[in-house]
Amino acid sequence: MLASAIKVVADGYIAQFESMNDNYLRERASDIRDVAQRLLYHLTQQVEDFVALPEELVLVAKEVTLSMLATVPTENLRGIISINGGTNSHVAILARALGVPAVMGVPISLTDLNNQLLIVDGYAGSVVISPVPALLTQYQHFLDEENDLKALVASGEDKEAITEDGFKVDILLNTGLNANQHRRDSWAF
Repeated sequence: MLASAIKVVADGYIAQFESMNDNYLRERASDIRDVAQRLLYHLTQQVEDFVALPEELVLVAKEVTLSMLATVPTENLRGIISINGGTNSHVAILARALGVPAVMGVPISLTDLNNQLLIVDGYAGSVVISPVPALLTQYQHFLDEENDLKALVASGEDKEAITEDGFKVDILLNTGLNANQHRRDSWAF
């Protein structure tokens, strides 16, 4: 009885949010659905299921939720692919904060993706399934360049920027600028 009441109330809120004109608010329907599903799961399950995760993984789902993301150790997460969702979703925002490439709202089939090699290009918003070796080499080169740039920036983080005439300046850097010359700036394999 409690479970059905939760479902009815959640479905009502989900429908309201999905009908909103504002993109950001419309995407909050996913958050309500996620909370309701987790609540219903915990009300109906007696034992928590344990799933062994590989050391490196790309999280792929029809709709990746925050609770799904919370179950994956960030050191294992190489990318996120969500069939539904958009750039304003909480998952997309968290992925950016974590530095994890994410593609949201991508129309791909979920069948036969398990154990496939994937390239997640977060900036171009594309996914490559079973890339040919030449493309894999190219993306690996881009990733190496980006990692080199990040290391260079990190090595100078604690240094003051002072011009030759003694004027102190603040240095801000968008690391994606280097990769944009390749039209790629966030990748995962």
